[in-house]
Order: sequence, then C-alpha cells, then structure tokens
Amino acid sequence: MRNLLTMRTLPGKAFLLACCLTVGQVAAAAPPVRADAIDEYLTQQQALRQIPGMAMAIVRGGRIERVSTYGMANLETQTPVTADSVFPIASLDKAVTTSGVLKAAELGKLTLDDPIAKFVDVPLPGVTLAMLLSHTSGLPDMSVILASYYGAHTFDAYTTAELLAAVRAVTLNAPPGWQYSYSDAGLFLAQLATERAAGKPWFEFMQESVFRPAGMTQVVEFGPRAIIPHRVSGY
Repeated sequence: MRNLLTMRTLPGKAFLLACCLTVGQVAAAAPPVRADAIDEYLTQQQALRQIPGMAMAIVRGGRIERVSTYGMANLETQTPVTADSVFPIASLDKAVTTSGVLKAAELGKLTLDDPIAKFVDVPLPGVTLAMLLSHTSGLPDMSVILASYYGAHTFDAYTTAELLAAVRAVTLNAPPGWQYSYSDAGLFLAQLATERAAGKPWFEFMQESVFRPAGMTQVVEFGPRAIIPHRVSGY
C-alpha cells in the first residue's frame, strides 16, 4: 500500500514484502523426501493457470529439505526462476501487518482498542485498530477509494500523503464495527499506526521486532522504485 510486505500491498508507495529460498538453507543431512508427485501436480497447474514461474519448498521440522523451481521469473528477459528469486507476497502482508500491530501491543506501544485517530490524522471517529485488522471499520477497499478520489488510476504510484488524502475524503460503507467489509485501506492505516507508535519506519520496526527474531533474514522491502536483485516480475 505505501512505499512491504509493505508487506503495503496497494500500488504506489507500497510496502510489499518479499522472500526468497536459498539453497544454503536446505538441510543436506535430512532424510530424503520424494516430491515427484508434487512436481507433476505443480507443473500441470502452472500450465493450466498460465503461471509464468514459481518455486516450491518442502519443510520438515522447521528445516527446508528440498527446493524446486519452475518457469520464468521474467518473460521479457527469459530469466528462469531460481532458489534466489524474490517473490512479492501480495496480500499475505496482511498477516504480517497484523503481527506487527500485535508485537507493538506486546511492547506496550499501543492497544487494539486504540482509535486510529490517536496515531493518524484521519476523520474516522470510533474506528479502532482491531476494526482495521478485522475489516470491520466500514472503510471501502483502497482501489475504490483511489478511483473515487483520483479517478481510475489504481496502478499509479502514490505517496503516503496522497493515499492519506484519499482516505480522509472517504465515506464509510457502514458504521464502525457494524459489519465485515474487505478493505486493505485498513491495513495501510494499521501500518502507519504501528510506525507512529514505534517511533520509526514500519519496515525498520518489523526487521528489529519480528523478522530478525524469527530468523527471517531474507525479507526485503518492495518499494515501487527499489532495485531488488533477483526480483520476480508480476504479470
């Protein structure tokens, strides 16, 4: 959404997180695992769903035992997917965003019942962090918000200020807490709240408090203009 895993998944200054598998992580001494049936299935699905490229890992007991790659990371350059290819995780960043909010709460920097207005200057009375994470804030989806505010330019690059301007002008679909309505705008605001509460950029906080402690040493931030070695192109 902003400039990942953000892990933020909207076009523009979005934090998209990405990860890669490295051959060095594969446990050579682990018992062999036959993945032939899995390879066959994935190859069939790749053709059926017209997937340019993908990677598969078999993990047992917290250890990567096998990595297999399929197809192309970039069709224009005919670059194949490798064990070092970096894939964006797209909407999986919502779970990561939630982990960041919960870690900040664990550290005493915020609570789930805090109103978003405590951290971000938005006219959303009654909207709490818990509502943003559970899609019950009443906010429309960010694509709808952007189309309404800027016109049909969903895939343009937006700064954080531009995204906030669009959110501030929004009309809620329902009263806060009233019903479920999917909105990645809520996750955008939750990331902003996390970095405001932590007093540092969101990705920096996540690296220090979530990724490194979990041994996630190869997570990268996908800014729209970032140069990411081994980046996989999206189609």
